[in-house]
Amino acid sequence: MFERSDYGTEPGQNIKSEFMTIYEGMLFMPEAGNHRINVFDMDGNFQYLFSEHGTAKGQVNNPEAAKANSKGEIVVSDLKNDRIQVFSPKGDLIRSWGVTGSEPGQFKVPAGVGIDKNDNIYVSEIGNDRVQVFDREGNFITMWGTKGSSEGQFGNLHGVFVDQATGWVYIADTANNRVQVFKQIEGTQLAADPTVQKY
Repeated sequence: MFERSDYGTEPGQNIKSEFMTIYEGMLFMPEAGNHRINVFDMDGNFQYLFSEHGTAKGQVNNPEAAKANSKGEIVVSDLKNDRIQVFSPKGDLIRSWGVTGSEPGQFKVPAGVGIDKNDNIYVSEIGNDRVQVFDREGNFITMWGTKGSSEGQFGNLHGVFVDQATGWVYIADTANNRVQVFKQIEGTQLAADPTVQKY
């Protein structure tokens, strides 16, 4: 365990660090307060940072999560810009998608990001009380969830974790003080059958 990052705005310091990821010995730390991604080695030494506050492509506003896929692409939930942005490990923008709304492929306050073994991207939305799933290129696959407290419903959902071995999806359902776990119905393909059931 290391503790090298202090509170502040200088490179290597952070304000409101969020859901992080590790790729090839590097820790990618999104900072909602400084609107950037700090990168450290595994000894806690600051290496570099990328992105800045704004609305243009490649800029971020309250980045909530950064997760690496199998290609080393860093998938960032750009929470207040209502979009997903994907960067190279060095911070070059690769692709982005999403606008404000409630239709498939649109977002309202995207927060958590999870990635499965096929590099499909799971995004939790605080504003729409749902989870959307996209392929690696950002093409919409499926979604589920509504506002409420019953099984399969959400309130203020945040973190997402996908177990790459089982495919089970773990959702932090914050307002309901619980974690919900979902699995794909046996015998279906995610892209062909969007039905997901609580396990």
